[in-house]
Amino acid sequence: MEPSSARAKRRAKVWLEYLLWLAYLNEGSAGAEKRRIVVFSDQTVICSGISSEQARQYLQPWFKIWRHAQQQPLVLPAALLLKPLEKAKAYQWETTNQTEKAKLDEKSYTELLKYWNETGSFTTMDMTQNEACKLHRDWSFILQEQDAQALLQHACDEFAYDLYHPVFQFQHSE
Repeated sequence: MEPSSARAKRRAKVWLEYLLWLAYLNEGSAGAEKRRIVVFSDQTVICSGISSEQARQYLQPWFKIWRHAQQQPLVLPAALLLKPLEKAKAYQWETTNQTEKAKLDEKSYTELLKYWNETGSFTTMDMTQNEACKLHRDWSFILQEQDAQALLQHACDEFAYDLYHPVFQFQHSE
């Protein structure tokens, strides 16, 4: 049980804990299906449907992005990429050919940019506290004198599908 709401960032944490737990169990592909259920104050989040072997495969992109982020700025906040889960929605992904990585379709990317570029003009929310927005204190520091949108586009094209598509596939809420 978690005494907080099931915000996107917290859902990402639950997902990673699920993957690490399954990988640690090391039951291969034949192990019985394990589920991780977390009861938040506003909904119950359930991760299920993968084996220990799959969990290790899904962890590899997270380790890859961690190494990448140690060398250069990386803009791919979980609070932004998993935001549709808060409304029981999902992004749409597309590929132009079999060898190309799947990318967010144009409509999904436009929606993502809307959240990323939010100014908070018509809300009472302090955007320096919103991790899904480029105005957040951490992002403002990391992105000094850099093109925030270009970095986001690059990270989305290179990493978003591998990291976040499985979450939309194997995590749901009630």
